[in-house]
Amino acid sequence: MLLSTLFDYLTATGAEAASIVVTVRGHKIELDLSRLHDTDPGQSAA
Repeated sequence: MLLSTLFDYLTATGAEAASIVVTVRGHKIELDLSRLHDTDPGQSAA
């Protein structure tokens, strides 16, 4: 599933802020899905 599709599904259920959070070697990393969703298709999300 594309992350933008996941964002659409989550916001359709009423989520106001959708993100994915992981912990790697004790460091919390959060990916705000709305930033990926708003990216111009011709641009890299990096």
